[in-house]
Formats: sequence, C-alpha cells, structure tokens
Amino acid sequence: MYNIDLCHFGNNCAPGIIIDELLNIKKKTLFMLAIYHFNDILYYLNDNNYENIYNRKLLYIQKKNFVKHKTYNFVFSHDYICDNNEISNYDLIKERFDIKISNFKNMLQSEDMTIFINFTLFLHNLKIQDMLKWLENNKKTFHLIIFTNNEYDINNYNYNNLSIIKLDLTFNEWWLMELQRKMDLYKEIYEKFIKCLLEKKIINNFPKTFEDTCFYKLKNNQIQ
Repeated sequence: MYNIDLCHFGNNCAPGIIIDELLNIKKKTLFMLAIYHFNDILYYLNDNNYENIYNRKLLYIQKKNFVKHKTYNFVFSHDYICDNNEISNYDLIKERFDIKISNFKNMLQSEDMTIFINFTLFLHNLKIQDMLKWLENNKKTFHLIIFTNNEYDINNYNYNNLSIIKLDLTFNEWWLMELQRKMDLYKEIYEKFIKCLLEKKIINNFPKTFEDTCFYKLKNNQIQ
C-alpha cells in the first residue's frame, strides 16, 4: 500500500495516531498498543532476546487486564485477559507476539525505508544517541521521528537520521478528546509529519494533506 514502513516506537499507543488512524495501516507491529517507554525498548533490543517479551515467568498482573514485564517494564494494557488473577489468553497473545516479532525482524532486514515513530512528554530523558546507534547497526535505511510538546535546543539533537517535531497542541490523553479537538490535533501532527518527510527528502506515497487521509474522510462527516 505504502512504500515506507512505519514502526511504533513508544512511549504508549500514540504512534497509532499516524499509523493506525490517519493512514489506516493494520499490520501487526512490535511495540504497538501498550506502554513501551523509549529507553525500555532500547534495553529490550540490546538484550537481543525478542521472545523474552512474552516469557510467562517475567509477567505479573498489575490490575485486571494490565500485565507488566518484570525485566523490560513494558505494560500490556490491550493484550492479556486476566481472570481470577490468572492470564487466560496467554497462548493467543504469544502467537500474536510471534507474528509481531517476525514482522519486526523482516522489517529490519528489508531494503525499504522504515520510519520509527515515538511520542513523548519527556524528551530530555530519552537515550536517543544510543537508540540511533542500535538502529544504525541493525537497519540499513531508517529515520527516527519523535513528537513532543517539550521545548528543546535543536543543537542537542543534530543527527542525520533524527527529526524532533514540536507540537503546539497537546497529545496528552488524546483518546479522551472530543472530535473537533482531536481533528485539530491530528491535522497538526499529520501536516508536520509530511513536512518533515519533504524536508528530509524521504520519498513517500502517503496522502499529501490531512484532508486526503482516511481518518479525515471518515470523521469529517460526523462533524458536519
């Protein structure tokens, strides 16, 4: 469908704003639909034991249907079903993770460009240089885009494969926003995303405007 792979890269479900909602990409990818903090993803990747993400001995139930990983601190909030303090759908989730892991490995091996997308409210805490080093060693063509509401000094983030996008509108608890407010936020996100690709000369076949996206066409009728 698109000539560029997009990869969820923390800190929670927010990359899905672009990947799942705006561009309607349904491919199962690692680090989607859960709380995956950027630095924890880095630790997991450096650990180089992908299947450890569903190691049952390392999972514990925080509260109903919220399961945390003891080693990587990932919090799975959309995967596991917990009944009587036990995970009741473990085999199903393990199977889904095997698919996600396979997709992730294939993406790393592909010659196609991959854009890794992170949303953070704590930009200055991210181990960005270490992550870029891992990506450079494991993926031939990539670009890391980080969306934030934080102010920052561009001189501290001057890397060829990195873009920091400062949003004027907050994305905090975007899932609770009423539709018009969400439309305004998504418009800012998408327009700055496309502008970033243009500035970095990343050739793509994504919709050129927010109004051309699947999300806008679907939701605009609900506002009118």
